[in-house]
Amino acid sequence: MSNWRLRDRLVGIRISGMSTDNIEDPIPETQVAGEARAVELVQGIMSRMGYDATVSSRVVPAMDEDSDATLWIDVSCADAERLLEYRAEGLDALQMLTQTMWGHQTKNRMRLTVDLNGHRAEHQSNMMKMALRMAERVQETGRPIMLEPMLASERRLVHMALRMHEHVFSESQGEGGSRRVIIKPRAPSANLAAD
Repeated sequence: MSNWRLRDRLVGIRISGMSTDNIEDPIPETQVAGEARAVELVQGIMSRMGYDATVSSRVVPAMDEDSDATLWIDVSCADAERLLEYRAEGLDALQMLTQTMWGHQTKNRMRLTVDLNGHRAEHQSNMMKMALRMAERVQETGRPIMLEPMLASERRLVHMALRMHEHVFSESQGEGGSRRVIIKPRAPSANLAAD
């Protein structure tokens, strides 16, 4: 085991409060280099802000061959609701700071997502469900639908949800804060047109 991976393993065990009895166990395939460092960074930032948080991590595999795996950092903290105010700007700032520091320190370019009390996971689930509902409406009416302006991360979720949809596709239009997703019906295939 490399020194770096052993260090990460030790740090992860120390942070999660587990014993070091099983230190010789192999690192699971789903763990990435520097994963424990990401947990340590978030734990340190939360502590410096005065929050008593429990931090854990997991690797979320790629949804398909066009996307990449994500290092997901789960933060559980009863009194950190202020980070979720005004469209979760505090949580976004925590994620950006962690991504920047972690990427610089580990040289890892993997996407990192920080979630607080399940907020981001629930939001992503709701965005994906909304995208599928809108796709269903476009399929029924045959007319495109323009969604409200969204953050880049939200637009990405819509595009990912509809990437493999056989009846609709999505594209982004606009600039800056007014950039929107448009869901459009796919043109009928040549085989269907011949029938």
